[in-house]
Amino acid sequence: MRRSHIGRAAVAAAGLLVGLAALLPSAQADEAHGGQPSTAAATDPNATATATSTATGSWQEVNVGTTPAKMYAFHDVVSTVSGDVLATDPGQDIRCWNGTGWEVVPKPGIPQMHNSDYIASIGGISCSDFYIYDQESLSADTAPGRWHWDGTTWQHTLTGDTYPSMNFQAFAANDMWDFSYHYAHHFDGTSWNTVALPDTVSSPDIVTGTSGKDLWLMGSSNTSPFGPLAYHWNGTKWVQSTLPSTWTSKNSEQSAVTVSSKEVYVFDFTTANGYLRWDGTTWHKENTGISLPAVSDYTSGAAYSGGTVWLSVAATVLRLDNGVWTKSPLPAVSDPSPIDVRAIAADPRTNTVIAGGSAGGEQAPRPVLLQYQN
Repeated sequence: MRRSHIGRAAVAAAGLLVGLAALLPSAQADEAHGGQPSTAAATDPNATATATSTATGSWQEVNVGTTPAKMYAFHDVVSTVSGDVLATDPGQDIRCWNGTGWEVVPKPGIPQMHNSDYIASIGGISCSDFYIYDQESLSADTAPGRWHWDGTTWQHTLTGDTYPSMNFQAFAANDMWDFSYHYAHHFDGTSWNTVALPDTVSSPDIVTGTSGKDLWLMGSSNTSPFGPLAYHWNGTKWVQSTLPSTWTSKNSEQSAVTVSSKEVYVFDFTTANGYLRWDGTTWHKENTGISLPAVSDYTSGAAYSGGTVWLSVAATVLRLDNGVWTKSPLPAVSDPSPIDVRAIAADPRTNTVIAGGSAGGEQAPRPVLLQYQN
């Protein structure tokens, strides 16, 4: 995003964490309520514009070590509370950036029964303290599972829900959340407690925020006219927020990033539909102003580090600096097809941005991790 085995309480880890090699050389070093790109950033502090990036950093491909014959792509790249970054490819062990280098965490023994070996969500505190969720749904022989890595072994418990938890947010060791279709589960440091979601939301598309008392849930209405909805959790209750009338979100929200309680970005499935920005009071619809080919214009992740908002869009990564969106060139590869970015995250301690995906296309795919530092 795997498979739970009912009654299996613990899975021993096979081996210790293994250090990975460093980096491979790089091949290349206004608010717009109508959805139109803005070019007035110099005069309108709320506007966005585009220009050539003056950033001094570059993307480099990470040596992920030996990869198995069965390869997919790094679909999930997620920041943890400590700043460590987790990356998962269904075909191999988990990679984790610890601030200075890469570690390998053995996959848990999730039986592959119905949903291949994909995971639903991942997140946590650090490389030695995190959770993954399998994609099981409640049936005669399966149930949704939660798997916790403590640095040595995997512990497995059932979530108690009917559907898998497709969204996970960790804010502290005593403030972690997972979200399924109709319920959220909050970990207070001791136990997981169920929190009902708003009745009008069919399922949560995006969850983002600063803490368990400042949490945004974006989804679609389950009643006519079936439009996009935004709810804010203040620690006690869900409060619906008004979205711009021009925000249609035809394909549902795909990714989001929270800079602060007064700066949140939510991105639609394509950049052509624009994006939402929260200023602490109101949601605004804006546009990157960058035109991308329709065949490759699908967003896959967002991150923030060192004053820059990052957005992964298929074969492209966009960045927002001081109100200006630019493209951040990716390394060239020798594969038949270019890099396809599926997820992005950041380590704020070192201003390191990590993107995951694949190269080689459908005929000869291989998982790829990229790392950006100034």
